[in-house]
Amino acid sequence: MLENLRFENIDILDHREPQVSAQGCIALNPGDGNLIRDVRCDNMRVEDIRWGQLVQMRITYMPKWNTAPGRGIENVYIKDLTYTGTHAGTSLLLGLEGDHLIKDVTFENLVVNGRVIRDSGGKPAWYLASDGVPMFANEHVHNLRFLTTEEAAAL
Repeated sequence: MLENLRFENIDILDHREPQVSAQGCIALNPGDGNLIRDVRCDNMRVEDIRWGQLVQMRITYMPKWNTAPGRGIENVYIKDLTYTGTHAGTSLLLGLEGDHLIKDVTFENLVVNGRVIRDSGGKPAWYLASDGVPMFANEHVHNLRFLTTEEAAAL
């Protein structure tokens, strides 16, 4: 188990990773029966990405490298993440079937090129907030939230 992880005040000036399974300026990819939980990222700034993704959370099971899938990712809070660029690939949040889920991920004040990504308002009803990143979250991701600072303070 990997738990109580903290990342604070980080500038990422360059990201270049050609392997899709290893991309992500913020990457949480448990395999081998591991569980990742209670992660906090605060005040991170990412400049343009040459090759890769802003975020990748994926329950990993690749028999070439893993003996078993990861057990899950739980309780991740990412606050004040800013991306300024145009080359990032689509961010991925990919859980697996059964008990290998991604649960309770919150982005507070995620800013992509000056725009705060939020679940409330500011987009047509048929769009997901994650489309503004862009980010794809599959059906094995539960309780993914995008909040403004004011909305988070009101909770």
